[in-house]
Amino acid sequence: MNVFRLKNSNSTNHKFNQCALVLIPLALAGFAVSPVQALTAVAAPLFPQSVKITAAGTAPSIRYTLDGTNPSSTHGTLIASGAVVSVAAGKTLKAIAYKIGFADSTITSATYRLAAKVATPTFAPDGYTSDLHSVSVTISCSTSGATIRYTTDRSTPTSTHGTIITSGSGVTIFPPAAGMTLKAMAYKSGLTNSAVKSADYYWDASGGR
Repeated sequence: MNVFRLKNSNSTNHKFNQCALVLIPLALAGFAVSPVQALTAVAAPLFPQSVKITAAGTAPSIRYTLDGTNPSSTHGTLIASGAVVSVAAGKTLKAIAYKIGFADSTITSATYRLAAKVATPTFAPDGYTSDLHSVSVTISCSTSGATIRYTTDRSTPTSTHGTIITSGSGVTIFPPAAGMTLKAMAYKSGLTNSAVKSADYYWDASGGR
């Protein structure tokens, strides 16, 4: 507080008090990008991922980046708290919250990566031409706990389409002379689906003659 003495026309001394206005920066509380995980720990089987960004407190502003630069109160895409951001695989999401009269929050970041991929199934035999009208094909996958689905109608198997078979088991197929295509894929929760394996099997009706 500063005290000033002013002299009026009657030469009477008066005191006037001037109160200093002090702005004290306060840390913006509770800012967090969801999910907040270690950079190498964020892995998902499917992309893009929808990430919700929130900040606690009364009406803070949020800016985020996906190009590797650090966001600030003047740099980055401006969004409201609770907004959902679409993040592609391999991108690092960085976000900051700020408000006039408050110190900016720390930058929160997370990197989003594709999860490990299930091994592609194998066939034994891997394709076949035989004078036998039937052939038993063993289908295997080296990823422990993976589920295998196969098809023989030329459609593409997925995690919801195709016949389920246990790894290491055999399926007996009856290929016509025109040939039959066996396809298989494997999947497991938390991992990226395997590639589709395919092979053609033929029946040599001539008996090799």
